[in-house]
Amino acid sequence: PSPFDPHGVRNVFRERPFPVGQALRHLQVLLDLRLSEYEGDEPWPTDDLRIHERWLELKMWQGERWYGTGGFRG
Repeated sequence: PSPFDPHGVRNVFRERPFPVGQALRHLQVLLDLRLSEYEGDEPWPTDDLRIHERWLELKMWQGERWYGTGGFRG
């Protein structure tokens, strides 16, 4: 199963229309970031690794503040 909340991804990217490749690069960076914050070692799937809409929104907002409207650089 996908670690991303599908509803959350739709909502976050509805407000930030990117070409597919750029959106996937953002998701790659967000996944890498989420994994770097995780301290467990159990195999996927686990609820502790789920990427919820609120987390996505916060990280996209931070990326825009740090890197401008283009968001994360991948």
